[in-house]
Amino acid sequence: MGFGDEIMATYYAKIEKQKYPDRQVVVGNYKTKQALDSIIFFNNPNISDPKKLDERRIVHFVDHNNTNRPYIDWQKTTKHKYYWNFNHRSMPGELYFEKQEISEAKNAITEAAVFWKSSNTAEHKGIILIESSKVAKVKSKCGENQNWGLEKWNKTIEILRKNYIIINTVHNNSFSHRDIFSYDCSFRVACAIMKYCNLYLGPEGGFAHAAAALSKPGVVIYGGWIPPQVIGYDFHENLYVDIEGSPCGIRDKCDHCKKCMDLITVDNVINAVERNINKKINY
Repeated sequence: MGFGDEIMATYYAKIEKQKYPDRQVVVGNYKTKQALDSIIFFNNPNISDPKKLDERRIVHFVDHNNTNRPYIDWQKTTKHKYYWNFNHRSMPGELYFEKQEISEAKNAITEAAVFWKSSNTAEHKGIILIESSKVAKVKSKCGENQNWGLEKWNKTIEILRKNYIIINTVHNNSFSHRDIFSYDCSFRVACAIMKYCNLYLGPEGGFAHAAAALSKPGVVIYGGWIPPQVIGYDFHENLYVDIEGSPCGIRDKCDHCKKCMDLITVDNVINAVERNINKKINY
């Protein structure tokens, strides 16, 4: 599973731990009895470390894995197309940071503020964490169906950076953007940085679920591949294109998804940011 799936699983782990406080709760494959050891679960009091399980105590599985993701209708899904489980609703998960991660995040925010002041005399109107390059790190062909396009990202950033601090947490396959603050770090540290930002802007995926876990506003670019009612959060502004063929779920590059992404304009995104930058999430 990806980081987003794992963050979603932490909600269910919390619920199971509340039901069975004396049991060891793990996330993984119940059939194979294989527990997942993920960085997402670090410090989570509801999830036991699979490497340190007590054989004398009951182990309770949250059955989330690559063959059992709850937002997918597995009975209908084929090797060419995902069908979605419209009965599923995402609930915000949890992230528990280490002191070092919080310290690094605060330092990054300070550096971003210094970067802003180096070329601006006015005060900024907020801090936005962006993830523009999900497609660059998605190995499956269907990842292209969630690609909004580098050109539109560059135009959006060029407008937003006039009023906002833009933080781009980078990885090996990141898109690069001019004149914004980029910070090379792990996913967990990037999420810790988000804790001190005003808004997340990017595609559906791990960071969108992290934003929900941290009660942060989000402008989430969906297109028409997967519907936000199945995997999103109603306190985010979800840019979904509901045309004929949506949500397609095609597991290969498809023209429908390109059309959906083309229909989401730079103005759509800028306006959504302006509507949500000062939004307070009370979850």
